Amino acid sequence: MQSVASWPSVDWTRLFLLLLLGMTLYRMSAEVIHQVEEALDEDEKEMLLFLCRDVAADVVPLNVRDLLDVLRERGKLSSVSLAELLYRVRRFDLLKRVLKMDRPTAEALLHRHPHLISDYRVLLMEIGEGLDKSDVSSLIFLMRDYMGRGKIAKDKSFLDLVIELEKLNLVAPDHLDLLEKCLRNIHRIDLKTKIQKYKQSAQGVETNYVNALQASLPNLSIKDPSYNLRLQNGRSKEHRLMMGQPDIQREPVKTSIQESEAFLPQTFFRKPSLPWAMKSSVSYISLWKI
Repeated sequence: MQSVASWPSVDWTRLFLLLLLGMTLYRMSAEVIHQVEEALDEDEKEMLLFLCRDVAADVVPLNVRDLLDVLRERGKLSSVSLAELLYRVRRFDLLKRVLKMDRPTAEALLHRHPHLISDYRVLLMEIGEGLDKSDVSSLIFLMRDYMGRGKIAKDKSFLDLVIELEKLNLVAPDHLDLLEKCLRNIHRIDLKTKIQKYKQSAQGVETNYVNALQASLPNLSIKDPSYNLRLQNGRSKEHRLMMGQPDIQREPVKTSIQESEAFLPQTFFRKPSLPWAMKSSVSYISLWKI
């Protein structure tokens, strides 16, 4: 019996991609959704609902079961996406039990497959995990200057606070300055640093996109002689149009010497007459020779 390593012409990359495609196209059954929903606690359910707010923005699911069912109906709940959700809430036991997948395999899928959850949602969830109750209470108190008194109860979670801030357009993927300032005020510099790293990463992605766009365009320079000639011709045409002259290219007309003489006065080509003294001298010389 041949070993797997000795199999001829096996393209493992293609095989992995086919396996990944099969996992992507496979839709979760209602039984799997029910099994996952029953295994999660209340905090994990809250995190899942928060993480998927952008994925199903037009629907406000009442619970995780409704959320997963909506994603399944829209073709967004595959083995890969469910593995991502379970990985984000750190339920690696469910990865193994439900999807027969270990943590390294899930991480490899996250590196190779487009993410269902945005980096912005992951960032806020990680910040919430790093806050204790006193930190959340302090943040709610500081936000009164921007949200108003009584907008959110003191016993609410950090994710509840973020949702209210998003409704007031005080927090967004490109607007995290207020949250960063409040984290600095409660001396959570470690969490403030997370926001700064997120901003740097977002700017890096944008810069790479701009660089790629510039690289795809032709490299033109205004010092190029052909460019200057085209520019000059364009300006001369515009000048002729503004002056009411037709855009006609004028070439010099070639004429012969005889043709040019016909248009000039005859006196111009008449032989100059000699002075009187010279005439007399010529006549005298002629007579002397005779």
